[in-house]
Amino acid sequence: TASSNGGLGARATLRLRGLDNKYIGVRVDGIDVTDPSSTQTQYNFGGLTAAGLGRLEVLKGSQSALYGSEAIGGVINMESWRPSADGASGQAHVEVGSFGTRAASLSYGVRDTRGEVALSFGRLQSEGISSNAGNTEKDGVDQTTVNLNGRYALTDTLTIGATALYRNADLEIDRSATDATGENHSEQRGGRVFAQLNTGGLSHELSYAAFKTKRQDPGGFIKFFNGDRAQLSYLGSADLGANSTLAFGLDRTEEKFKTSTDEGKATITSAFSELRMTPVTGTDLSLALRHDDHSEFGGNWTGRAAAVITPREDITVRAVLGTGFRAPSLFERFSPYGSTALLPETSRSAELGLEKRFGEIAWIKATAFHTEIDDLIEFDGAATTCGIVPGCYNQVPGTTGTKGFEMSGRYVLNGRTALFGNYTLTNART
Repeated sequence: TASSNGGLGARATLRLRGLDNKYIGVRVDGIDVTDPSSTQTQYNFGGLTAAGLGRLEVLKGSQSALYGSEAIGGVINMESWRPSADGASGQAHVEVGSFGTRAASLSYGVRDTRGEVALSFGRLQSEGISSNAGNTEKDGVDQTTVNLNGRYALTDTLTIGATALYRNADLEIDRSATDATGENHSEQRGGRVFAQLNTGGLSHELSYAAFKTKRQDPGGFIKFFNGDRAQLSYLGSADLGANSTLAFGLDRTEEKFKTSTDEGKATITSAFSELRMTPVTGTDLSLALRHDDHSEFGGNWTGRAAAVITPREDITVRAVLGTGFRAPSLFERFSPYGSTALLPETSRSAELGLEKRFGEIAWIKATAFHTEIDDLIEFDGAATTCGIVPGCYNQVPGTTGTKGFEMSGRYVLNGRTALFGNYTLTNART
């Protein structure tokens, strides 16, 4: 589910199984694009459009064992447009809508047997709607996005590559019920370079990624928010034989934030591994384990066990157990509303799913899920324990839970038409 605080460009919240942005990891071309300077380390989906977007994957359920903090609810992985055939190719989109909305994007790339390069450019302008129900003054948006990526095989075993992204947006806001003159400016810049080496049954990838955000709110209590992330990663994979593969890696991430009132930083060093195996035909198993060493909170272990069993060609059963954690954001710790006494949130999750296929004509899926979070961090507007301003981030006593049931299905009517539907029931409690 998704909700927005206004029209295009306004802050938007996405929820997976009842858990919002701060529990969802987001990657674009391998770059972690969650904002270290936001109130919670999260991605603002309000500026996301289809411009230059080639593929989007949604991993639901706890993924902390593979992706670390902020992945209790799931991970969204996006890839920019790439050429789908050798030679030069591209695509263009133009959209016109109500409220003076105009959008356009252009993608162009070249691919051959050794590599590819692609560039995507997008523009969005809209007069918008009022983000406050009490007035009719329009809150418009003006946004530019650029994505660039490429890779090249230097040899049959060594490939190098790089990717870059840029987003610039001006957004009009309603600062209060009586003041409709606010304006925000935001800028995001990111880049990643990598090298991949394949040597028989063993593969390696070494990468470095950097992401910077700048947000300005001239009329706000906090005038600007700057966030920086630098991430050095190694990922390996080994074929163990007997239908087994071991993936393993190391990661060091440094995050910083600075506002007009405060600043802070944190470093997380991680080691993780995942064993994937098929002990018998029709059964796939995955066991993952991760250790994160936070510069302020010390070590934290997370794990994930998953099984996919296919007793018949038309039936698949899935089961997953996982643990996760979310470290307090830099804003929750160091801002005027923050507290350095906060501890990480920890979670436990489970899901059980069943899929039934009816030949090539139809399929139906059903999944039951349950997640529990201890030491949930929430904002208490009445608290005065954090500083000179009212309001404070505090730990919620006890356990917060979200559980529910989701199902989806597809039925092919003919060669041109198919019906698709889904339903989710979510029950959350604190």
